[in-house]
Amino acid sequence: MTADDRDRAAGRPRDTSIDERVLSVTRELLTEVGWDDLSVRLVATRAGVGRSSLNRRWSSKADLVLHAILGETPDLSPFSGTDLTGWIEWVVRGSHELFSTPEVSVAVPGPLKFAHSALRRSSFSRSASSSPGTATLTSGVLNNS
Repeated sequence: MTADDRDRAAGRPRDTSIDERVLSVTRELLTEVGWDDLSVRLVATRAGVGRSSLNRRWSSKADLVLHAILGETPDLSPFSGTDLTGWIEWVVRGSHELFSTPEVSVAVPGPLKFAHSALRRSSFSRSASSSPGTATLTSGVLNNS
């Protein structure tokens, strides 16, 4: 028995239709309920799959949403042979198109709030361990931003 045979015998083959179905449902739900009310459980229910299927594929709600709106691997072919001006124009045009889609305009604020709060917690924790005065200053600066 080869390693490939053992891998296949270990479980059912992965259903590849789940990925696109889940990503499509994620995009739909983002526009319907928004980031705050979107949950992995809701996506799984609407897509007709178990939560464990989603948890095996995406590590978090943010990871799932990013894959749904950006795709797994960005297409970098437009960068091939592009000069700096052409690259900047491509990024600006592409960003405008991307952020104009309903699912992205709904999805972006959620992960940004999450990242901001994680940064605040991280900065406060590091500062608090070094000196109390620094922790207060850092906390105050971050709360005002």
